[in-house]
Formats: sequence, C-alpha cells, structure tokens
Amino acid sequence: MKIKIKKTLSEAISGKLPPPRPKEFYITRTLRDKYNIDIGKELGRGAYGVVYEGISDDYGPVAIKVLDATSNKTGTEIDNYKTISEARSKSPYIKKHFPEVYHIHDEYRRGFVLIIMEILTVDQGQQYETISMLFGGMNTALSPGEDEEHVAGYARSRENRYYMMFKDKESQDSIIQQFHDDMPPELDFLKKTIRNFFSYLDAYVSNKSYSEKAKQLLTILPLSDRADMYLNNWRTGKAKAMFQNTPWMLTFIIEQLDELYKQEDKMLFAQYHERLILFWLEWFRKNSPIGLKDGDKWAATWENRGSEPEQWAIFKEAASIKRAIAELKDITGLQARDMHDKNVMIRPQTGDIVIMDVGLFSK
Repeated sequence: MKIKIKKTLSEAISGKLPPPRPKEFYITRTLRDKYNIDIGKELGRGAYGVVYEGISDDYGPVAIKVLDATSNKTGTEIDNYKTISEARSKSPYIKKHFPEVYHIHDEYRRGFVLIIMEILTVDQGQQYETISMLFGGMNTALSPGEDEEHVAGYARSRENRYYMMFKDKESQDSIIQQFHDDMPPELDFLKKTIRNFFSYLDAYVSNKSYSEKAKQLLTILPLSDRADMYLNNWRTGKAKAMFQNTPWMLTFIIEQLDELYKQEDKMLFAQYHERLILFWLEWFRKNSPIGLKDGDKWAATWENRGSEPEQWAIFKEAASIKRAIAELKDITGLQARDMHDKNVMIRPQTGDIVIMDVGLFSK
C-alpha cells in the first residue's frame, strides 16, 4: 500500500538538523522512501511508543505511531488495531469512537513498528472539558493521602461532572443508594443531610470560597490524623487541590461530619468519620461515566466499572461510547481497558470522541 505524503520535514535526512540516532534514522528513511512520509513533530509519548505527525495528499493530516518491536506488548497492540479496523465497517458506533488506521508497517527487523492512522486533537476549552467530564485520569490511581496537584503537577477539575450528577433527580437517588449500600446502617440518618445539600446545590456551587461555618468546623471537629490526611495536603497543611478548586465539594463532606458530630452517641463520630470522608474522597476521584474497564462484567471498583447508569445517562456522549465498547466486545471479543483522559482524543472534522490507545485491550 503506497501512501503519498507531502514532504514537509526533510531536514533530518539532508543534514540541516543534527544527525538522528540510528533507530530514528531508519524510521525517518522508511517513512520517506517506502511511504513518501516526512516525519513531523512529536505529538505524544506513552509507555510503549511515540506519536508523530505527518501530512498526506490522500488522507490529509496523519499520525504515525512508532512502537518498539522488541516489546512483548507490540504484537498485541498491532493485532488490536487490525481487529478494530475490521470491526469499524460492522458498526457505526465502533467507527465513530475508535480510530481509522491507514497502514501498519510491521517489519520487525529494524526494531520498530509503524502505525499510520488518522490524526486526532484535543483543544483546550470545550474538548478538554468534554473528556474531563466523561473519563477519569491520574486522580483514579491516587492513594487517599496523595494530592493530584503534587503527583501530576496539576489538578484537573471535574466540577462540572459532579454538578450535573448532583443536580439530576435520578442521579441523586442513585448516589444516595450507593451511600446506603457502602456505608453502615448507623449512618442512614445522613441521607437527609445529603438530600438537603442537593436541594440547595446551586447556592453552594455559586459560593466560590468556603463558608465561615465550614472553616470553623474544620478546626473544631475532632478529626483523626488519618482523616486530616484524607482532606488536606500533608506537605502544605492546606486542603487538597480538588477541594481548593471546588470548595462546595468539601462543604458537602463537612456538613455530613457536622451532623455526625451532633449525634447523642459521640462514639459514632469517632468510629465512622474516617470512613465517611474516605467514601466521598474516593467517590469524587474514581466515579467517572466511562470506567477504565467499562463494560467488563468482572470490574468491581468504581474506577474500572464506571458510574451507575442513572449517573452516566445524563451525559449525552456516554451512551454512544458505551455502545461502541459493548459492540466491539460482541463483534471481536476485545474488552476495552485503560480508558482514561490521556488515551482519548477528538476527531477534528466531526467532534467525535475517539478512544485512540488500544494496546491494553484484551480478549
């Protein structure tokens, strides 16, 4: 298969740039001589490969994924791309939400494999926000004591996701049910506190700073060291970045702690306040509409299985993505895995959400 590519970056071969390392030289030469591709700038880098850009006369902009041929993961990834390419013709949902591959160069003797596919983007703004609403990220892998800002260097806000989940009546009922199922029956009285918060949600959300009551309670409530670690960054002593960015989420937890502390049985607070904080910390971090292993019947944890149906149903894009994942499994036997915000991009021509990294999908 011959792919015609406009020659945009010949400098690496002509000597206008410093000589590339041997492997890079062979990659560049293979793309140029065999497929008429001049390799462009690096677009991204993952555990098993690097992605570069190119420009095709036949296809327009393309992405070139370079994989290490010596990795035992590479063969699986190539097979997955080939399998999905065949399945795209059998389902409009798979076609919509998985990438189009133009060609795979899988001659292993030079130590690399090339996958040439459609190019995808993520613009800051609406596209970035759409992906954040639907998929988890670094936050799903954090331990309770870690702060996303210090581990990843930034904290990705998902306030709009949780606002929508808290605002919808069916989603509210589902959240209450999750609380009921995961927490001891002694804390059922807090369901009233949670519903009351839902009733005044817009007022809480519009307040961009902590209320004086919340600030006072944080100093008055007899929190254990572990509970303090769940809420605060131990390095700075301040609230975790997710709570600083979205104060109403912390207020939501504090109001439940306050109600727990007011109970006549003072042992309830001592016994359950850590568990209560941890429940909501993990819920906020791990509960995304599309799970890391969405559609896997064996997925047990929130981050892997995704949100409950009443919660993800309020996001219009979620149903289409979930159907694509389900039909991929029905048609090919492949179970989607490792679906997070760094492995998802946008098709610029249509705005479709595309799951672009399929290396860890398995049967």
